[in-house]
Amino acid sequence: MRQRFEEQARKETRRAAIAPIEGIPTGGLKPWREIVTPHQDVASGRYQQAEFAADLWQVYLDEGSDEYRDPTEFFRRTYLTEGLQQLLTNGLLRLSGKGGDPVIDLQTNFGGGKTHAILALYHLFFGVAAKDLPGLEPVFSTAGVSEPPQVNTVVLVGNKISPGQPQTKPDGTVIRTLWGEIAWQLGGRTAYELVRQSDETATNPGDTLKLLFNQYAPCLILIDEWVSYARQLHEESDLSGGSFDTHFTFRPNPE
Repeated sequence: MRQRFEEQARKETRRAAIAPIEGIPTGGLKPWREIVTPHQDVASGRYQQAEFAADLWQVYLDEGSDEYRDPTEFFRRTYLTEGLQQLLTNGLLRLSGKGGDPVIDLQTNFGGGKTHAILALYHLFFGVAAKDLPGLEPVFSTAGVSEPPQVNTVVLVGNKISPGQPQTKPDGTVIRTLWGEIAWQLGGRTAYELVRQSDETATNPGDTLKLLFNQYAPCLILIDEWVSYARQLHEESDLSGGSFDTHFTFRPNPE
């Protein structure tokens, strides 16, 4: 019954969206080529398709074009779909301590917009004022929040992290596991000390992660390319199939 109701609701939504443009065509309208202006790089012939492939890790390193790297420019070029608006609203509610889901798992086919959605969350809590995030007025209004909260953000991209190669951070900390990476991104060497023994022995940190998240809350953990990471752990070919998963974990302030 729930599936029938959801399908009926989708049909009604589509019908309502199409209705205003149905009917007899209106004369005197200008051709779309005179209304829609191509982006400057397209019009000048400097368009490079690679620049329009979202790369979360590249943005985390503060590299790449402004379209993805700069929060203001990113949202100026992003169309706020209903799904994306719900995702950002949930993040605001959760990280502001007003409810919301703690974990969100997106499952779509390749090219479904998962990385773009992650980037939207990343930039929303980047520390930029609401006035500099164009188009997000409905999100702040729905969540009842005037400004995004200060959040500690962690970025994990499976094809950029090797489970077999320790990484040395700028402060000299050597990271071996995902929980070591999470801790270091949350609070540097001080946070890493909480999971250091588990990181060095590659064992489950258990409830230490809970203590870590509570200490550095509110925190946002963005995880992309899980399949690529899993393929480095096992040799079974079936790990490369199935859906492409993206996860968001919101940890509100424990107070």
